[in-house]
Amino acid sequence: MKKNVLLVLGLVMFSFLSFGAKDLDSPKHKVLLNEGSMEIREYSPYLTVSVVYDESKGESKGSAFRILFKYISGANVASENMSMTSPVLDAPGNKISMTSPVLDQSKDGLRKMSFMVPSIYNINTVPMPTDNRVLVEEVPARIVAANTFSWFAGKKKQARKSTELKRWIDDLNQYNIVSKSIYAGYNAPLTLPHTKRHEMMFVLVMK
Repeated sequence: MKKNVLLVLGLVMFSFLSFGAKDLDSPKHKVLLNEGSMEIREYSPYLTVSVVYDESKGESKGSAFRILFKYISGANVASENMSMTSPVLDAPGNKISMTSPVLDQSKDGLRKMSFMVPSIYNINTVPMPTDNRVLVEEVPARIVAANTFSWFAGKKKQARKSTELKRWIDDLNQYNIVSKSIYAGYNAPLTLPHTKRHEMMFVLVMK
């Protein structure tokens, strides 16, 4: 079991380190506003695969990551290997219907980790998971605010960066926040801390 876990983590790190996050497929978007580390972006629709995990039961983001990585490594009905994408999203979440937005709900200790599906797929061509814990979901076009930072991304720092972002959005007085805070990570674990890219995000609607 331990050997399998190490193998999966090794493959993940190889994938990231071989290509670099900047070369990975990411959701398409245009920047509507940029002020330092803060941005307002308009994202096009895209697909995700997600796993819900329960921190109150001792489940971790590591186990969710491994389930998703197995899916893109062939644990799907087509036995198809899929390329790694960025970012990896982690947010409060709950099990909801397969085609609903997924990053704006919370309940107890439930969280949701999501990989973007490579853009070559659509809802009709994406390989279906063989593990029923993996959800394929359509994320609609949306406006998102992001606060980008480097180094480390512990829970306290994530909370601080979310607070900074919320204050900036409030000062703009153009948008309402309609989601919980979302963490986006773009790099492999062995990436040098000062070169890492992290983001805290909120989904927005115009006032």
